[in-house]
Amino acid sequence: MGDHGIMLKSAMHTRGLTRVPFIWREPRGKKSIEEHLASTIDIAPTILRRAGIQPNNGVQGRDLLDINAAPESLLIETDNPFPGGPPNPRTRTLMMKDWRFSVHQGFEWGELYDLINDPGETINLWADNAYKDKRAELTEQLLRRMMEMQENAPLQTGIS
Repeated sequence: MGDHGIMLKSAMHTRGLTRVPFIWREPRGKKSIEEHLASTIDIAPTILRRAGIQPNNGVQGRDLLDINAAPESLLIETDNPFPGGPPNPRTRTLMMKDWRFSVHQGFEWGELYDLINDPGETINLWADNAYKDKRAELTEQLLRRMMEMQENAPLQTGIS
């Protein structure tokens, strides 16, 4: 069995699936280990900046080597089938160092994990009334992060 006793995790965004090591070797760079949040959308802007190429307008992501630009949260979006779920499902997750918050389309429940006190994500706090304010706070943060990640390139003005 896999993480959490589940073989096919589909749209589940557990740390076992999302916390993936990434190794970057900078020529003549100093050795360091960083624990900052990063996403695969950060790889292209990092490579382009190292090559001295300005990314196209609208390219999302950041330079991974700019530690000051490390985000406080990441947005994870999946449009995969979820066992027992709707035919066109969507899962949206806000991942932070200390919390994971996931919402699944077509379900009344979601996932809220305190990653400091429960790093194995075994206690879902979603329905716990003691965490309803935290859930509301993270819902707003998720919505704001989704708006930040929307396409921002200028609209096409003509056809070429």
